[in-house]
Amino acid sequence: MFETQNSFNYYLYAQNMSAERQLAFLRQYDLRLSEVNGYEVRQIFNRIFHFIAVERPDYIVSWDNGTDFESLNYEANRLKIRKEDRPWRTIQSLDLEKLVAKEVWKSKSGISLEKMCRLLHLPRVKYHQAQNDVMAIEQILKFYACDLERELNCR
Repeated sequence: MFETQNSFNYYLYAQNMSAERQLAFLRQYDLRLSEVNGYEVRQIFNRIFHFIAVERPDYIVSWDNGTDFESLNYEANRLKIRKEDRPWRTIQSLDLEKLVAKEVWKSKSGISLEKMCRLLHLPRVKYHQAQNDVMAIEQILKFYACDLERELNCR
């Protein structure tokens, strides 16, 4: 969902999309927040299924996707959609929160995106908004990429 953004300034398919393509992408797949209440769950699922069928994503990258998948599966159960017909089951999920918590804080099962950004001294954003969360996740990935690059170049 989006409200006022005309672009998402992010990389998709490993290439930077032009502003025109980003806007077309948003218009094709996303819903304005003001439109969401007019949709029934079945209609939203049809949009999700269509997106996955057309775009065929390899990965779902997120920070703590448990709630998202729980909601998707709850609604799919309510609509009696068979588990084998749920396309998100076939996409590899990368939950960065679990990966970071497992590697960095061995005794913790997770850490909030906000707390992680504070620990890394990253710029503050409004969390729990898709665009802002994506920017925060990107900064965390860049931080770890720099760390990995230093480690690789030391050898």
